[in-house]
Amino acid sequence: MTYLALAFFAPALGVFPYLIASGLASRAPEVLVLLTSMAASILVGLMLIVMAYSVSYYSMPLPDRVVRQDFLHYLLRGPLVGIAVLMVMLVIPRVESILGCRAIPS
Repeated sequence: MTYLALAFFAPALGVFPYLIASGLASRAPEVLVLLTSMAASILVGLMLIVMAYSVSYYSMPLPDRVVRQDFLHYLLRGPLVGIAVLMVMLVIPRVESILGCRAIPS
């Protein structure tokens, strides 16, 4: 229950960098605002995973180890594969331009 209570505050922490950006946009360096925003987004994503993990045990007739294993399998097959595919799609064109080659010869 403590996990759920702590993870509940993640969206509030995710809004914090945008509040800084709106108030200090002229004085704060852009890199600092972007890094803070990225760190907050990663924190919100991790806390949403923790929240889903803590809620997944309620009203389940299965043992805890089975629920944990199913949750881990879901994370490895779903979002992790999607993130990997998107990263490959974004990185391959840059690698081609750095190496000076093309993937499909014309």
